[in-house]
Amino acid sequence: MTGTKCLDVAIELKKAFAGKLVVQICAFAQDPIFSSEHGLDNRRILEDALLRHTAGGTGAIAALGTTPYVESSREASLENIAWAIRTALHYGLHLDFHLDYNLNDVQSDASRPMVWEVIRLLDSASWNTSAKPAMTVVLGHCSQLTLFTNEQMKSLATRIRDSKLPIHFVGLPTSDLFMMGRPTAGAGESSDGGDMQSAHRPRGTLQIPSMIRDLGLNACLSVNNVGNAFTPWGTGDPLALASLGVGVYQASTEADARILLECVSSRARKAIGLGPSGRDADIRRGIKDEGEGLLWEGRKGALLWIENEKWVGCPAHLRFKVPARQRVGVMDVVWDPPETRLRRILS
Repeated sequence: MTGTKCLDVAIELKKAFAGKLVVQICAFAQDPIFSSEHGLDNRRILEDALLRHTAGGTGAIAALGTTPYVESSREASLENIAWAIRTALHYGLHLDFHLDYNLNDVQSDASRPMVWEVIRLLDSASWNTSAKPAMTVVLGHCSQLTLFTNEQMKSLATRIRDSKLPIHFVGLPTSDLFMMGRPTAGAGESSDGGDMQSAHRPRGTLQIPSMIRDLGLNACLSVNNVGNAFTPWGTGDPLALASLGVGVYQASTEADARILLECVSSRARKAIGLGPSGRDADIRRGIKDEGEGLLWEGRKGALLWIENEKWVGCPAHLRFKVPARQRVGVMDVVWDPPETRLRRILS
C-alpha cells in the first residue's frame, strides 16, 4: 500500500525548497473514500495525514483534493464531495476536485454533471462566510461540460457569479487529450452489431479562453501528471502548455496569447490562493549584459529574462550560420516557447 509515502516526499521537498520557491502541497485522494472495500481505510489514511500535517501538526498541507468520479455510485460521490467540503473548512484548506471526467449525456439524471452539486453543497456549508478569505475551490478536468449548450454554459456561469463562490476551473489538456476520445466498442463495430464511426473520437477539454473571455469565469491551465498512466507524454513546462493551447483552442491573436500566458501565470496563482503578482503578461523588449531579449514582469521585485539567440545551431562541418528567429513580444513567446536554458529569473 502506498499510504502517505508520496506526501512524505512532498513535505521533504517543501523543506528543501524553502526560501527559494513556494511549494503548495495538496493531500489528494485519487482512490475511492466512500466505496469499494478499501474506501474506509483510504479515508482514515487521509484524515490521519491531515491531522498530523495541518493545524494539528506541521502546517505543511495547504489543500485537500478528491476525485468524486471514482466512487462506485452517485450517492457515494455526493458523500465524497460533502466530506471534502466539511474537512477543508475544518482545517482551513483550499479545495481541489477532479470532477465530471467523462463525456456522458448531460441530460440524463444518472449522469448529471456533479458541478451543480459542488455549488449546492458549498452554499449549504456557507463556504463564503465559513472559509478563510484566501481559500479557493478548484475544479479540474470537467470534460463533461464540453457537451453543454451555450445556454447551459451561460446558466452555469451566472450561477457561479451570483454565488460569489471562489471557484476556479483548471483546464488539463495534456491529460484530457490522451484520456478522452476512446471508442466504446472494438474495431469499428458497435455493441449492437452495427457500424460505428471508429474515427469519430471527440476529445473533451474545457474551452478555457472562452470561459474567461465570454463567460467571465475564473480559469487557468495546468499539467495534471507527467509520466504516468494518465499522462505519459509532455512536460511540466508552463510555457509549453500555453503553446499547446494555441492549437487546442485555435487561439491565434495577440489577445489570445496574453490570455494563455495569464493562464499559466497570474490566473494560475490566483487559483491556488496566492493572489495578484503584478503584470504577469507584460513582456517587453530589453537589453541585459549586452544581449537582446525580453523582460517578463512577474511578481514585485522579480523579472523573467528571455534571451534571444543570434544564430541557429548547425553542425560545424556545414560551415554556415542561420539567423535565429527573434522573439519580440507575447505572441512569439507563446507560439514558440524558448528553451529553459534561455530563461533566467532576475531579482
